Amino acid sequence: MSTSQIADETSGDLEFPSLQARTGRFRYGMPQSFVGSKDGRRIAFIRSRSGTDSRGCIWVANLDESGEVVERVIVDVAHPGGAAVDDVPEAEKARRERLRESGSGVTAFSANAELTLFCFAFGGSLFVAETLAGTNEFAIRMLEVPGPVVDPRLSPDGRQVAWVAGDSLYVAPIVGGGSRLVAQADGPDQTVGLANFLAAEEFNRFRGFWWSPDSSQLLVEEVDSSNVELWEIPTGSSEGEGRKVRYPATGTANPTVTLAIYDLADTNAGATSELASSARRVEVDTRVTHYSGSGFLFDSKYVVTASWPAGAGPVVTLMNRSQTDCATLVVNPTTGKPEETHYYVHDKRWLELVGGTPLALADGEFVLTVSGSASGTVAVGNDDGYEEVDLGDYLLRAVYGKVEIEGKQALLLGVHKDSSENHLAVVTLGSIGDELGELRLLTSGEAWYSASTVGANRLVVSRSTIDSFVTEFTWMELGANGLTPLGTISTAAVAPELTLNLERHLVGPNELNTTVQWPMGHVPGSSRLPVIMNPYGGPHAQRVVQSGRAFAETQWLADQGFCVIVSDVRGATGRSVEDQHSFYRDLADGPLSDQVTVIEWAAAKWPDDIDSDRVGIMGWSFGGYLAALAVLRRPDVFAAAIAGAPVTDWRLYDTAYTERYLGHPEQEPEVYEKASLIPLAPDLERPLLIIHGLSDDNVFFEHSRLLSEALTQADKPHTLLPLEDVTHMASNTDIATNLLIQQLNFFYNNL
Repeated sequence: MSTSQIADETSGDLEFPSLQARTGRFRYGMPQSFVGSKDGRRIAFIRSRSGTDSRGCIWVANLDESGEVVERVIVDVAHPGGAAVDDVPEAEKARRERLRESGSGVTAFSANAELTLFCFAFGGSLFVAETLAGTNEFAIRMLEVPGPVVDPRLSPDGRQVAWVAGDSLYVAPIVGGGSRLVAQADGPDQTVGLANFLAAEEFNRFRGFWWSPDSSQLLVEEVDSSNVELWEIPTGSSEGEGRKVRYPATGTANPTVTLAIYDLADTNAGATSELASSARRVEVDTRVTHYSGSGFLFDSKYVVTASWPAGAGPVVTLMNRSQTDCATLVVNPTTGKPEETHYYVHDKRWLELVGGTPLALADGEFVLTVSGSASGTVAVGNDDGYEEVDLGDYLLRAVYGKVEIEGKQALLLGVHKDSSENHLAVVTLGSIGDELGELRLLTSGEAWYSASTVGANRLVVSRSTIDSFVTEFTWMELGANGLTPLGTISTAAVAPELTLNLERHLVGPNELNTTVQWPMGHVPGSSRLPVIMNPYGGPHAQRVVQSGRAFAETQWLADQGFCVIVSDVRGATGRSVEDQHSFYRDLADGPLSDQVTVIEWAAAKWPDDIDSDRVGIMGWSFGGYLAALAVLRRPDVFAAAIAGAPVTDWRLYDTAYTERYLGHPEQEPEVYEKASLIPLAPDLERPLLIIHGLSDDNVFFEHSRLLSEALTQADKPHTLLPLEDVTHMASNTDIATNLLIQQLNFFYNNL
């Protein structure tokens, strides 16, 4: 069926795919990365100028005398102050890929406590923006330093900036010129100051160096990947070889990660990239001693988090390779030795940190994850003892930070009862030794809230609902009576011209959070529609949330004449620890059986509206794996599948994610064999479209190539669509537009 036929024969039009691509899935124009001044009177953030402009600019907002929010752009990427082209360095491209950042321009910045000085990278060059004396105007200048510049960070005193360029970490004064080499890698497979692949992809740690609070030292990550397997990313053309990268596939060697403290007071001020640094280097001892005194040594550790809070040495959280053991250390910045193990926790299945932990409080106290996975709970205290936060019948999603309520220290939390929602709550901390206060909700209703602290008692609160495609951002003050709005932070995001026709249900004995979307104007009982199921299906993510934007694409698909169902599985984020751990050693049976449960429930509930003989399934990444698994294992249920960037053999995916759930392949090979798609190739009976970006360095194209090869050898018809110059994100506007249309074509032809 041609594109013109689709336009003629459906109730929708083809403007949506183009608009979704041009707006970055309706994210461009949304403010992000909020930072507040120390006094809470100013906010800085990144936002593009329109909903179809991917180029981020730096904005500052303040309250005028009348109480109105006044916003002004201080860094406009059209005139950044020197660089003419946004030529993004490879290391920065990799950082953005791990962040799933599809925007361009300025995507990150660092600022001083007063928000009068900013530094940022653009086009591989280093810029500073600072207020002119006695005015609110900012002047931008480019620093002449070694580049290309990646991840520049101001020192806490605002006098220096540190950044990574190539294989080196540099520091330069904001005023006076000159740069100093702090640390340099020894070989081509080594890096300094950059988060390693596993930290960024699987543990949400995107930084590789941290300033000391007094600006005299740097904690630096040093990575040696020379023992990690070499993989090739194909070019997609006959010209030249593909790009070679180090990738730690399951069961193989991980990179060696070292932490070191560099004393900048000893750095040779005249050092350049050709001269060795004279900074005193102290390696951090990451051997873990249990806080009770018994020795415990991690076999192959992951540096999960690192920070350097005021009033303490560096704080480092480590996990062993199987992620069953976790310890948080406070390190002596002079000796590099752990002063104490603040918390040690074990789980026979796996552990995940609650987002925002560990968090340093005043007087040597910490907020730390207690046990289980991301929906576990947290404890507050020090080595003299910890008190667990009483959440009642709520589940914890994140720790957003510390705030003050009438002079009392408090924790700002994200909690929920319904996993599609997220609400803000506070727990007062009082003084050391005092009991924690009771959990107090700050928000309510069917909505998804999150927050950024921008002062001791000020927040930027975002609010999304199913009823709106655009997220609201409100500057608020926190007091004894809750949240008081101060003003609105504007958004330039575009809303699609769609109306959601959506129902949400809790399905089956496991209460699977599920949405069912119908074409606009569908009259119940008027016709039996083909079905498209669109899950993610794996752990560590969820699809069913209170956000209209999350269901824009699926509503457009529904409007083309389908019933579209999105259902989160038992192991999804936001479920209880027990639910998430139900997928221990099982990434196939559990996720697939949950999807079968949902479609069988839907067919029984709407027998006159759903054609259970025409059920398709589509997904990306884990969702792509689940879609292919569905037609291979359950052709009696699923009539066609689109598998986007699927993992086809878990032995080829990375160590940190896969071994967390499936264990080590040498110790439990049967678990991996059961989860693999390759042996199932001879069983294919249904149409299967496999889509994969050739430049994907997360789920390599090799996954799809191997499945396609196995299907071909088994004489099983299928379609493989390789996408040249596409990574794990299909962010190219033309490709993203046409890709959605091709997927619609596939389901028209096969359902």
